[in-house]
Amino acid sequence: MVRIYICEDDPNHLKEINRQVGYYCSFSDWNMRIAFATRYPDRLIQQLVVDEEVNIYLLDLEYSLINGMSGFELGKKIRQRDPIGYIIYLTSHIEMSYLTFQYKVNAIDFIVKGGPDNWQNRLTECLRTIEEQLEIMKKNQQKDILELNVGYGITSFFLEEILAFEAAFAHKIYMYTESKKVTVMKTTLNEIEEMQAEKLVRCHRSFLVNREKVLSVKKNYSELTLINQMVIPISTRKKKEMRQYFSK
Repeated sequence: MVRIYICEDDPNHLKEINRQVGYYCSFSDWNMRIAFATRYPDRLIQQLVVDEEVNIYLLDLEYSLINGMSGFELGKKIRQRDPIGYIIYLTSHIEMSYLTFQYKVNAIDFIVKGGPDNWQNRLTECLRTIEEQLEIMKKNQQKDILELNVGYGITSFFLEEILAFEAAFAHKIYMYTESKKVTVMKTTLNEIEEMQAEKLVRCHRSFLVNREKVLSVKKNYSELTLINQMVIPISTRKKKEMRQYFSK
């Protein structure tokens, strides 16, 4: 679910933004809904809910009804509570967009309400872009990830990008992808295998391969070839296990 918060002090603009966003929400695959719409920044802060759901904020830059709080200041208050929400400014002052850096607001777009472009279409495009980003994030969250120490810190790798692991000297592990070889520190093949036992297979004491990246297996089960043409040996004691798996 995606919540949308709107703060616009012009009642006519607020009504039109509500109408436009409500229309878009009716067709959204992400169950978007308007959580709160107001002319007053302090009321938005009071009603703000931050949890596992995604929030989108549609804000103006100037609020004449409230002294001392600009749209940037409102954005800053929102950022203090919701560092990953999407902030969009609908404004007549596009020349002030550089101030987002000063206030550390990190807005994803500035839409000019009185500009030459149709702001309704621009807003629709912006909401669609957010949905596309959310879809990518959802797919990535569903992917299997390995967190490995690569010497300068812990780095996350998608399992689907990994071909194999090789035990090297000095307690190091080499990780192979189609494009590179990475040195992994402070772990063992046994520990890596336990992380993804369903998708990683130990074909040799020194090698752990991604089952989905095996291109072919030699008839006598002495070696296998990965999709990048890398040849991996199969130990004698692992031949039976490899035959049972790859004969399927």
